[in-house]
Amino acid sequence: MYRQWAERLSEAGFLVLRYDKRFLTYPDLDIPSFDQEAEITDALAAVAFLRSLPGLAPLRIFIIGHSEGGTLGPLVAERTSAVAGVAVINSVQFSVDELLVAQLQARPDVPRSTVEDVRRLFTDIRGGSFPKGGVLLGAGANYWAQWMTYSRSAPETLSRLSMPVLLVQCLNDETLPGDTLARNVAILRAVVSTKKNAQLRELRNHDHLGILPGERHSSSEFIRIVVDWLSRESRSAQSGAPASAASAPPR
Repeated sequence: MYRQWAERLSEAGFLVLRYDKRFLTYPDLDIPSFDQEAEITDALAAVAFLRSLPGLAPLRIFIIGHSEGGTLGPLVAERTSAVAGVAVINSVQFSVDELLVAQLQARPDVPRSTVEDVRRLFTDIRGGSFPKGGVLLGAGANYWAQWMTYSRSAPETLSRLSMPVLLVQCLNDETLPGDTLARNVAILRAVVSTKKNAQLRELRNHDHLGILPGERHSSSEFIRIVVDWLSRESRSAQSGAPASAASAPPR
């Protein structure tokens, strides 16, 4: 799906860099030691790579972060002066451990005992008593501890950003079960209400990847929203014009 996004953006005139996560490139990586700081380091290296390419120095760089990437994208933007804007797509805006427990609770095939075990292990991670070298749901303690911290503070991070921000929340996002979707939307609306250069787009019937029911690819509406925002903000950044004001979210 990310390839499709990249191709559509490229067709619209943007140069797109996408890359595999480190553990895909290096399958022998020690998973318990891999964390989100490593992912931020790789993203910063990607920005530096773009900035180093001949002829690209005058161009503006934007980050598009989806899901976990939506948590990390604003942090990357804070750590470099080279980013002109950030798009955050379907990213949790509260502590991710709460979301994962809610996801497990929403699955009828997951025993209640398993849910309680996962809840307890997240408590151990927060308290620093998780076994050294242990793995929970495919990742180590540092990874989860950092994601819990970063997701819990995500609204504050977004509010701090000086550059324009596009927030997209699909309203059929299957990764946000029960009342977690409404909770996420409320947080995003609160961010936009206090941040002039942020806008929120809420997409009915779209799932976690911006796909409509019965379709196989992200919708043209979803792609258009991202392309239009990038086009507008890149023009504003190049001309020195003020960033666009937040618009009322469509419903």
